[in-house]
Amino acid sequence: HNLVRWRGRRLFSQDPLDAALYRPTGGCWDRWLDPRLSSWLADEGRGETPGEGGEGRIPDFVEELIPGVYALDLFSTEFCRSLVSEVERCQLLAKERGIPISRPNSMNRGGAVLSELGLEPLMDSLQDRVLSPLASRLFPLAGSELTSHHSFVVEYRPDRDVALDMHTDDSDVTFNVCLGKGPFVGSGLSFCGVLGRPNHRAESLRYAHRARRCVVHLGLRRHGADDIRSGERVNLVVWNRNRAWRRSSHHLGPLHQVAYEREGG
Repeated sequence: HNLVRWRGRRLFSQDPLDAALYRPTGGCWDRWLDPRLSSWLADEGRGETPGEGGEGRIPDFVEELIPGVYALDLFSTEFCRSLVSEVERCQLLAKERGIPISRPNSMNRGGAVLSELGLEPLMDSLQDRVLSPLASRLFPLAGSELTSHHSFVVEYRPDRDVALDMHTDDSDVTFNVCLGKGPFVGSGLSFCGVLGRPNHRAESLRYAHRARRCVVHLGLRRHGADDIRSGERVNLVVWNRNRAWRRSSHHLGPLHQVAYEREGG
């Protein structure tokens, strides 16, 4: 079975629509990212982030929707279209050749794990060059050092995955970006509180997806996908993990429900 998957990864990378997706370089990200993000990353790399007050201060192009939930324009339209087209090509090829592709997680039926399509180098590069600097700025503890990831594409449409119940992620910091696909109605994201806190079951935000825009939150924050009423939505989800954070009491307490504060009422 593993041999079949390995052969699949080789097959998918042999004749891609965009070869750069399989062999990304720094120059690729210059055109794949939103210009404001790209400029900020360049300043970060030089140690120059004027007017932002150092670590822990969110960049001016990042919107704080509620405390602990952020949104920003992440990718260019070119990258979104390129990745969606490549995933669709791989899915069609897998169906024709009888190559199994794992479901993204235990909850979603539609979509694909990107490492099984040969796109792990792309996701490694994304985490290292883009997500890590953002995570450490937005979540200085949980996002201090991203050491691994689980990256996948999910698809929502009325005849497939329609919605997703409230849940937490097997992630320390989650990046969830809409790649588009076509006009869709509904299919927003509802947020509650962080697991282990008194308000963890209370709804706190309804977020509307739009292409290129990414929502960022802790994996322990409860959230769910609202019903899609028409059209199709495709999202890239990256579950980022921090090995040191996962071993800390700050993470393990809420995770194992041993540090709950008493809920009022």
